[in-house]
Amino acid sequence: MASWNNTNEIMKIKAMLEEGKPRFKEECCIYRVPHEIRKFNEDAYTPKVVSIGPLHHGNEKLLQMEDQKKLYCRQFIERSETNNLESFVSYVRELEPYWWTC
Repeated sequence: MASWNNTNEIMKIKAMLEEGKPRFKEECCIYRVPHEIRKFNEDAYTPKVVSIGPLHHGNEKLLQMEDQKKLYCRQFIERSETNNLESFVSYVRELEPYWWTC
């Protein structure tokens, strides 16, 4: 077995890893799958039951879940701190421009 000091290699790897920049924001967000990845298996990135967000809105195959999504939304608002639709809509409107930057 070769004996060598791996400290230098570890330092190189640490430096390399620190150069990596996150491609995504730290905040929660739904990201689009890059076309280069999606084209290899488009079916893997297409929702089959439920769609979240505007990308697949209106797809007939996903319409069965729309009523369920409305129920979940209503229940979410009822459980929220404000339990107030106006406050909820106002908050979502504030965040809407941010969502389109993902």
